[in-house]
Amino acid sequence: MKNNKKNQFHVGGARSADSRPQNYAREMSFVYGDQTWGRAFKDITKDFFLGEQAINSATNYIQESLDILKITPKRLCGMTVLDIGTGRQALKFHYLGAKEILHFDISRSHVEQTQAYCREHKIKNITSVQGDLTKDKLPTKKFDLVFAAGIYQHLNPAPLGLINFAQSLKVGGQMYMGFYRSGDWRWFIVSLIREAIAREDFAAAKRKIAISSALGDGEHFQVARVLDDFFVPAQSLFHPKDILQDLKTCGLDKYYLENDLRDYCHEGKGYHTVGGDRVYAVKKTHHSYESLLNKNFATARSIDQLRDIDYKESWIKENIDRWLGLVDLYHHGFIDRDTWLDILVNIYRFARPWNAERDDYYNRGINIGRHKTLNEFLVKVAENFPK
Repeated sequence: MKNNKKNQFHVGGARSADSRPQNYAREMSFVYGDQTWGRAFKDITKDFFLGEQAINSATNYIQESLDILKITPKRLCGMTVLDIGTGRQALKFHYLGAKEILHFDISRSHVEQTQAYCREHKIKNITSVQGDLTKDKLPTKKFDLVFAAGIYQHLNPAPLGLINFAQSLKVGGQMYMGFYRSGDWRWFIVSLIREAIAREDFAAAKRKIAISSALGDGEHFQVARVLDDFFVPAQSLFHPKDILQDLKTCGLDKYYLENDLRDYCHEGKGYHTVGGDRVYAVKKTHHSYESLLNKNFATARSIDQLRDIDYKESWIKENIDRWLGLVDLYHHGFIDRDTWLDILVNIYRFARPWNAERDDYYNRGINIGRHKTLNEFLVKVAENFPK
């Protein structure tokens, strides 16, 4: 991996020179809460965001995590849980018997809907709070379990969230944290797209995705997941070695992590091409929030999939160059916006198709090589525009 040392610096420095947009919290709430998952689960349940089907959708990965951490139903009944996210997981923890749950989310709509559900169903052991994990300090040494699924990559700067998680855990407390894994084919493709898409493209892209997917509904679950990948304002990619290093800095030891520490792998028949994107940890030592702000954190910066990884294969290097050439043509006005969005929606199908069994791009990539297939596509696209 290139530039490894460059990715390590003080969180305090990152905070004072924060490059995220000033409207980060508002944009996160808009994209993640109002326009993607909030609406998507309303569509799925035909009820509202926290209907029975939406809550039960969290069952498998919660139970898998409890099994890995050896948390039995009896143990869970005595545990205080911090859940970060939409509210579905917090409700599932309630139904599984957790003693007390704090639900924390940046989206006001998620919090309001969770609070409304709790009032309607007379649930007393869930407190739902809106806040920004990089700014609002959690209670100190309060929780037996921190559950952070699909959150870390959206924090900016991410280590401030990890510091918050760590200081909120009791010594001996456990944590599950999922993250977006650098070196995976899906995130390589998403990185290509995010290289040249803007917030003002949201409405037009939403229409394109709905039409391309043949779903005919801009509020569908499938549309929501694409909009999330395209437009969520903060999306960082991490190597598990860096995650483990930062956990140790915060006084946490690895409990379990899939043993896949490769820098990258873009080929294979699976949906994900490289593993190690979920970590389970236990807190061994307590460090104060303030003392951790002066530490070095490897995950203070995202790993750029186009520039930071030392790719060995010529196909990958050629495809990056070809793509950046098309981006340059778009920025110089040789490709119109409507055509460009069509290209972006089509290239997404290489990583996450609407129907994996019937998608030619996806299946050809698996059968003859993902980068070879991508190269064919990029060459064909480039033929329509000036050299």
